[in-house]
Amino acid sequence: MANKNKNEYEIELNNKKYTLRATFDFFMNVESELNKSFTELAMDSEKGKTTFNEAFVIIREGLNANNNSLSDDEIKSAILQNGLLTTTLQIQELMLVATYGGSALELLHKHSPLDDSKEEEVIKKK
Repeated sequence: MANKNKNEYEIELNNKKYTLRATFDFFMNVESELNKSFTELAMDSEKGKTTFNEAFVIIREGLNANNNSLSDDEIKSAILQNGLLTTTLQIQELMLVATYGGSALELLHKHSPLDDSKEEEVIKKK
């Protein structure tokens, strides 16, 4: 189970729950590989502009920071199975809390590309 006090966030990939950990090295690795600040990534996420590559890198680095062992191909397959929007919704909390602090959960629900009822419909269809 994810521990928010340790900057851990739970996501579901291929019907299995995994924990991403947002460490300082996680942020440096993501920013370095994507050549984009985490603030830019979070702001793009709010606008529904997260790319497959960005979602992949964030998940891979978050899993690595928490010593989870999923191969790159398994992560890519899970993103395709979940769909990019569902995957982005799962990692959006991590991105926004890292950028805006604890008040980010209000922002997440206020500015999500889907309202709560549509988000639940997308998740139920999985």
